[in-house]
Amino acid sequence: MAGILSRIRGWMSGGTQAADSTYRPEIDCIVDTASVVCRETTPSGEVRPEFQDALSRVRTFWRTAAAARDKEDLLMLLAGHVREYPQESLRQMMVNFERKTRDIPADYREPLLRAVHEEIFDTHHRLLRAAAESGERNWRTTSLRPGCADYCRMVQQATTIKAEEKDPGILSLHYALACYAMFVEDGPGHPVGTPFPGGLGVEQDGRVCYCPVRDHADDVPFALCPFCPAVQTTGVHLIRDPKERDRIQKQGYIDNYFTNFKG
Repeated sequence: MAGILSRIRGWMSGGTQAADSTYRPEIDCIVDTASVVCRETTPSGEVRPEFQDALSRVRTFWRTAAAARDKEDLLMLLAGHVREYPQESLRQMMVNFERKTRDIPADYREPLLRAVHEEIFDTHHRLLRAAAESGERNWRTTSLRPGCADYCRMVQQATTIKAEEKDPGILSLHYALACYAMFVEDGPGHPVGTPFPGGLGVEQDGRVCYCPVRDHADDVPFALCPFCPAVQTTGVHLIRDPKERDRIQKQGYIDNYFTNFKG
């Protein structure tokens, strides 16, 4: 883990100047937290007049979402909010991310961009498709995980700070897509397969998702990490070679069988 984070710091402060020195792809991914965390984390109350109406709409939505009773309720609220944005907003999100990561080494940037494209466009498609479908939902539980209301309050604060300089609408869309992934689907904030420097990435093993930076961003204001159901990558999941990992896992299953069932 130290190696991963040190490589990131090297890119951000080393020989090649990053496009935005406050940008941290290992935390931000699709949600541009850098545009918020580089400033104070408490709103100043000085929202620009041209963004007041947009902020009012955004804050009203997230206050309503914070009171969602269950997944079905939250899903329909998110779908209504997301439908307010044209398709061009999704493309703009992708363009913004491409611009901010243009100086990241290509061997990391290219798979990262693929994962971010999935997070933006695939999540958007799944959300609207789920809202349009009728019948029984394929959910293990209809209840919302703890933390959803806190997430919605965090977004209200983040968008309020954003509105002191720019339109908070796109930021709200970012958070709405992540909200669906984490609290309706109960999946990770960044999709399975999202890579991180050093060769590790977001992975799924059965019903558990693992993230190599999950426990290293809880203190970052407005990040997804404190609300993400993924757990910190540990044990065999730290092995980067998939063949070696598979061998060790299989051996573990065999050892467990003979230890616990065959004595």
